[in-house]
Amino acid sequence: MLFRSGSVVTGSLVEMGTVGTIHSWTTLSAAGAPSEFALRAPLLGGITSALVDLHSGPRGVFLMVDDEDCPLDFGIKVELVVRRIYAQEGFIRYGRKARVVQS
Repeated sequence: MLFRSGSVVTGSLVEMGTVGTIHSWTTLSAAGAPSEFALRAPLLGGITSALVDLHSGPRGVFLMVDDEDCPLDFGIKVELVVRRIYAQEGFIRYGRKARVVQS
């Protein structure tokens, strides 16, 4: 049983896993990036997010990391890593990002 904000969430847990493949992706230009990425987006040439089919079953959208020299394509293998997402209002937010697995 899971608890969230005073309410009970029922159902079974699904393990997310850490490895998957890219189903689709998009890159926001520096001008189109959300405000929390306004300082970094121009340096990175935009912000790339990918729809990832995890090998454990679920599918999710993750920001890409360390992808400057890795052209993305359908079916590329990625792993999920914990990285800093952004800092805003004195708080640093961390979360999972996708990184291309070098073979």
